[in-house]
Amino acid sequence: SQVRKDDLAAEVAESMVDKLPKGQYVSLIGMQAFHHWRNAGQWAKSNLAGNKLLGAKLTLDTKTARQLHIYMAENYARVGQRANSVESWKAARKIEDSSYLHGRQITEMYSANAKGTEIEAEAERYAKAYPNRSDRHQWMGYAALAYLREEGGKPKGLALIEKILSHDAQSHTLASIYVRNSATEPDALSNVEKVLKSAVTANPQHGA
Repeated sequence: SQVRKDDLAAEVAESMVDKLPKGQYVSLIGMQAFHHWRNAGQWAKSNLAGNKLLGAKLTLDTKTARQLHIYMAENYARVGQRANSVESWKAARKIEDSSYLHGRQITEMYSANAKGTEIEAEAERYAKAYPNRSDRHQWMGYAALAYLREEGGKPKGLALIEKILSHDAQSHTLASIYVRNSATEPDALSNVEKVLKSAVTANPQHGA
């Protein structure tokens, strides 16, 4: 099968990396090992090969190095190593940043159970870097959700959702989450209704 061929090709490439003098040629072989493991669905082995490349400080052009970190971030996420995935997204961003990479980092931070304060700070950095992108509210939504899962964090989470709803009521089903997590006393329900009406007025396309 193709998977088995990729396994064998990866094993051969890795053995060559271990034996040959370090240089551009070995870097290319090391990348082949990385990709063959990845193509075979061996995410952990693929990242072992990737870390071997990075650890040996082999020569990689910036485009290749950036893409390696991106693929490693994806591999880590697939095996549930979310914190490592965050670090790989950061490494890719250091080479050349983009809104896509920054957004993926924030997503993985939430999956890695980062604190609400950490995600909120990162989402604020995103909003500062990309003030005209509408998805900045989506990333801030992860901060609100993180607060809601923390002990004592519900007030912060709900307050943040109130700010977001006027811009984005669809991402993360925040409107429904806001209602479910709000108090049920008459005064509280009145405030919930007020917040939702205000959000619909400010953002009618999401209130349909």
